[in-house]
Amino acid sequence: MDSATDWINRALAKAERDDYQGAHADFTKAIELKPDYAEAFAGRGFARYDLGDCRGAIVDFTKAIALEPEYTDAYYYRGLAKSFLKDYQEAIDDYTMAIGLKPNHALAYCSRGHSKHDLADQQGAIADYTTAISLWSSPRLMDKKLSQYLM
Repeated sequence: MDSATDWINRALAKAERDDYQGAHADFTKAIELKPDYAEAFAGRGFARYDLGDCRGAIVDFTKAIALEPEYTDAYYYRGLAKSFLKDYQEAIDDYTMAIGLKPNHALAYCSRGHSKHDLADQQGAIADYTTAISLWSSPRLMDKKLSQYLM
């Protein structure tokens, strides 16, 4: 392997086969070769999350965000890791950042709704769930769902 990108591609292939330990090792090698590679930190964060290391995942997602402040998925997945650790307000803050960067991020609305529910903010949760449903129910998606149904 010559480049950090080669190691990233290898790591992604391993992650697709649920080999998160192998993916973690390959993302780490990419980071060693290119320490300012936000995608490598985010990828290792995904692997750590899938291995149950939420605290390590948060560290990697935070580094990815520091390197690339508009990395929407890093905010979203850091929010998931924080939610798993029951740090619901911090998770909400990350989901809100992801939504600010990508206003049609239905999963971020849904996940933020879960965290609001866990903090007993039922009205806030309902508002986020409603937005998520409306995004998932966009005309384009509805056309795709209908065409699949009719075939």
